Amino acid sequence: MYQLFSNIELVRKQWDQPESSVFVKFDFVQAFFINHNNFKHLFLLKDNTRLYAQVFQFRVDNITHYSSNKLVFFFLKLLRLDTLYLSNSFFTNSASVYCQDKICLPDLLSSIEDEYFMTLIPDSLMAVVSDDHKNNYERVEVEEDMSLEINSKWKYLDDYLENLRTKYRKKIKNILKISDRLVIRPLGVSQLTSYKSEIQHLFNQVVQDSRFRGPDFNTDTLITMLEKDFLNVYGYFLDDKLEGFATEMQHEDLLYSYYVGFNKRLNKSFAIYGRILVETIRNAIKFKKKKIIFGRTANEFKSNFGAVPNKSYIYIRITNQFLHNLLLPFLRRIKIPFWKQRKPFKFE
Repeated sequence: MYQLFSNIELVRKQWDQPESSVFVKFDFVQAFFINHNNFKHLFLLKDNTRLYAQVFQFRVDNITHYSSNKLVFFFLKLLRLDTLYLSNSFFTNSASVYCQDKICLPDLLSSIEDEYFMTLIPDSLMAVVSDDHKNNYERVEVEEDMSLEINSKWKYLDDYLENLRTKYRKKIKNILKISDRLVIRPLGVSQLTSYKSEIQHLFNQVVQDSRFRGPDFNTDTLITMLEKDFLNVYGYFLDDKLEGFATEMQHEDLLYSYYVGFNKRLNKSFAIYGRILVETIRNAIKFKKKKIIFGRTANEFKSNFGAVPNKSYIYIRITNQFLHNLLLPFLRRIKIPFWKQRKPFKFE
């Protein structure tokens, strides 16, 4: 049986495990806990297993991007969709779990007393679940994670550019040209704090296009993460006004480009987001990383820079068996929007 806590301070002494990834460490998870009081946080412990989960209200407006079934949409709007998400909904690339053995889902779920309409399990967590418990969940494809392999022969950004076809190299050089008025500055804790309202506003402009997301993200979390040296934050200024920001997390040979925001009204004129991607690639080369892990938005645009999709799934089970069977046809018809994969590198 798992021990269940809803306050991270109660597990401070026993949470960290020597071999767990940074994304399960106490200080990392605590950053999300202390900045979000609009939903419930769950901390589960058993022997050497540590798992962070969330219970929040799922918003059905996100589903409409995947299905045009208006009847189901109307029906879901009538229900209270309390959702158990078995991981960190704000950091979906890596499961918020450390375990040495496969997880038995019935054992885990029996420890959670909260009532919830459905359970969502990201594929990163399902990978460590016992096989005999996976069939009870419907696998649904969601928007892909995007990643970019960094060639070990690249020493500078120009080396990357030389590997691109002429068409795409010209596109990036044009981005550099029209964004040359942007001033890029690393932001410390004091600067990030002073710009906190602008950071939230810029972030919200980007995530409103995300078709599958959980509760609203409080960007004050970035201040806490910066204080703990989990990430770097860069501000993109135009005439001394903050018009964009980007964060980078380095972990082993990976660079995570995960939380970004920019002024969408100015983006076309000054290529703010394109410049963010270019600078992320520049830094990945500089710090000799093997791969950049991007978020889920603007997949086709990112593919212009060489990013490729990694299939992503979420596993869904509605708690009430009758409703699960009733909505099963709808779940199976959910499809991700089509987008065109670009191939910018030579010899692809």
